[in-house]
Amino acid sequence: MKDKSKNFAILRFQKIKSRRSLRGALAHNLRVQDTPNANPELMAKNVIPGTLNSIDKCLGKFDGLTGKQKIRKNAVYGIEVVVTGSPEHMQKMSEKEQRQYFKDALVWLSKELGGQQNIISYVVHNDETTPHLQAIFAPVVDGKLNSKALLGGTKHRMTELQTNFANDVGNKYGLKRGVERSKARHQTIREYYSATKQVEPLKAEIEKLKLSIAHERENLDMTIQSNAENVRNAEIASESLTALTDALDNYERRNVGSVYALRDGVQDYEKNREKLAEVEPELAKTADRVVRDIKSKGCRP
Repeated sequence: MKDKSKNFAILRFQKIKSRRSLRGALAHNLRVQDTPNANPELMAKNVIPGTLNSIDKCLGKFDGLTGKQKIRKNAVYGIEVVVTGSPEHMQKMSEKEQRQYFKDALVWLSKELGGQQNIISYVVHNDETTPHLQAIFAPVVDGKLNSKALLGGTKHRMTELQTNFANDVGNKYGLKRGVERSKARHQTIREYYSATKQVEPLKAEIEKLKLSIAHERENLDMTIQSNAENVRNAEIASESLTALTDALDNYERRNVGSVYALRDGVQDYEKNREKLAEVEPELAKTADRVVRDIKSKGCRP
């Protein structure tokens, strides 16, 4: 089974090829310029040595190392290094372990890059998502800039550095080397920071979406509550209508007999009136005949 744990030692190198680029790298590391992916509230937790806490001090040390030599146009002014580990593993490490990891890494780098005297800047950044060490070495060998003597002219030197760093430093902190000769393309420091800058806006957008979702959830809860009240009101109205219908039914049951009796009485009256109308002419004739008989007998009616 493949080990899918993310506990890799991360080591990145970047060559600085001009004094202007060197100043720009220092400005970034020392937080002299705006750094969008850094949290200003955590900036005080960054570790910066007092002797190298400004661009002028760092450039002053560089000039002291290079002296009055004429620097070639294609010379490498500095080797910038980032040391960290897989974010998941770094978050599990205590602050004490992180500090010691970066100290050991700086000692190891000094041995590989010409000595501690070649360090012109180093900062432990704790104000970003993942703590990391960022150091700049002047590649001075025998008083001259010579990065090739330190990093070599082929990729095999980089592979060797990656392996040795993981074995000598990373292993002590549970960090292992990445897959050697992997087809995955390793990021440069600039690419690493470019990717980090892209992550921060995404995180901000995610936070906005979370707030929007929370707001919509509140609206939904209010709607559900309002609908619940409307449903209850409808139920009350339905209950009232049912009660009214029942009352009308009871009234009808109580009075239907009287209504039917009255209707039957009216019908009987109509029938009797019709019968009376039918015999009325005969009664009139009989009455006339009786009157005539009485008169013929000389009697008064």
